[in-house]
Amino acid sequence: MTSINLRAFQKEIKMKLRTSLWILLSFMLLFSIIPSLNATQIVPVSGVIPKPSLNQDGSQLPNIIVMIGDGMGPEYMRIASLVEYGSVNATILDTAFPVHSLYDTRNIKGEITDSAAGGTAISTGFRTANGRIAMDQYANINYKTILEYLLHDANYSTGIVTTTDIAHATPATFTAHVPDRDMKAEILDQELRQGIDVVLGGSGLKAYTSPLRELAKNINETYGYPVAYNRSQLLSMSQTYSRLVGIFGKGHLPYETERNTTKDPSIVEMTRAALDILSRSEKPFFLMVEGGRIDHAGHDRNATNAVIETIMFEKAIRYARSFAESIGNTIVVVGADHETGGFRMNSITDLGSELPTFGYTREQNMTIRYDRISKLDVSFLTSSHTNTLIGFWGFGPGMDNSTIKVEKNIDIFWTLNKILGAFPVFSSYSYRLYDNGTLFIDIGVEDQDQSATSVLINIRENNAETSAEYIEKIQTTSGVNKYAYSVDPTSNYSLSFILIDPSSPFNVSSFISTPKLYEANPTNSSPPGNGPEEATGSAFLPILSGFQTIILLLGVASFIQKRKSQVIT
Repeated sequence: MTSINLRAFQKEIKMKLRTSLWILLSFMLLFSIIPSLNATQIVPVSGVIPKPSLNQDGSQLPNIIVMIGDGMGPEYMRIASLVEYGSVNATILDTAFPVHSLYDTRNIKGEITDSAAGGTAISTGFRTANGRIAMDQYANINYKTILEYLLHDANYSTGIVTTTDIAHATPATFTAHVPDRDMKAEILDQELRQGIDVVLGGSGLKAYTSPLRELAKNINETYGYPVAYNRSQLLSMSQTYSRLVGIFGKGHLPYETERNTTKDPSIVEMTRAALDILSRSEKPFFLMVEGGRIDHAGHDRNATNAVIETIMFEKAIRYARSFAESIGNTIVVVGADHETGGFRMNSITDLGSELPTFGYTREQNMTIRYDRISKLDVSFLTSSHTNTLIGFWGFGPGMDNSTIKVEKNIDIFWTLNKILGAFPVFSSYSYRLYDNGTLFIDIGVEDQDQSATSVLINIRENNAETSAEYIEKIQTTSGVNKYAYSVDPTSNYSLSFILIDPSSPFNVSSFISTPKLYEANPTNSSPPGNGPEEATGSAFLPILSGFQTIILLLGVASFIQKRKSQVIT
């Protein structure tokens, strides 16, 4: 072979090598872009989120009892203590709860709260506007409640007890999500579809037009619950059933001063029944108990009802505290959503020496209470809510007065969250599907110990039997995480997420939602609404591995060498 032919052959070989190199480089760049548009790994949900009820060390997660005196400012309990025990600081809260503080109840706008916003702060850890039930102030985001996290993610048994109707604002903030607290039908439906084990309280929507027997039948047929609609049924059914709805009274339960003791149960009896049912399960339990009619008495400026309702609520707290101590590993926290009426004691009055006593009949004790209340020097400043600081009390594992600081209503949620292993929380989310097939997903995360590592994103197309599932790295544990995907814009999708936290006893799941289609360029315009800010294009930038970088550099060097050879030739 001549030297000319040899040089031609070598040149041809170099050209083929360069071509192969550029083809390889193109494929490497292509595969580096695809994961950024989609995800890094596909795994089944069942392999990621277990249904535990254990701490990391194998011990069972604690039972939790949250007790809310609706409208109950500190003076309510002080005055009730004076009437019942002869001293302003002789309640079970004063003598057997190691943690005590005062906290602010204002809503997200800095205004005096209502029960909807106040209850939402306690149940979700986020402040909102008045009237919202476990939703953000714009009614765009459903805040998942502590009851829902424990029920659906940590395998807890759950229960609700209230002296108001079961679809009233405070129980609703633990069990439902609606923009208006007056949406009673929607609240009741969501509440009874949650899978909550025990729901006890006022009869709610239909009691004024339907007999309780008929309402009980409707609840049983629609939601599958056995239903008690009088006191004797509650006391007997709570000993045998593992789940139960109890509906009593006409809308709300009667005030204790008006209660028919053979027909309607007291708040103490409902608390005892709920704890009997929940404690029979092998699972840990969560129970919310509301003394709801304290607030109503405050609105009415009725000192007798205000004091008696607070006394009965203290009796329920006393029972729950004793129960918690007897079974162990149980937290009891007590607070209020707000204060009502500006109830105050003007001066300490001599009420006499005779006190209600365990050995007396109910009628005898009520007579003593009425007499002592009639001698009170008390007054109401208003018939509305106030921004008075509210008392918080805590008992049980993790309740140390040197470490627990409850200064705002939302701190109750975050205190319990920390004791439960600092599980991550969904703070916001938005989904935007554009007509070019780009699906933006923004997931707000709040994690106290910043240990959440990743999120599993589930995208289901229409009614398909299978769905696309992607594991993505958490970008921030205190803010919005942004992800982008390429999908078929002509289809409908449902989305859900799971936050994965190896340091928490349980991972947490989101609600299922459906993104809307927008006809816009996602890089130049934002859809309407009040969700997180628009996602940037950063998700589309390829991220090169070390090997891909070497290939790229070799390709560039080859291209430069080729250009030099052409110039020399």
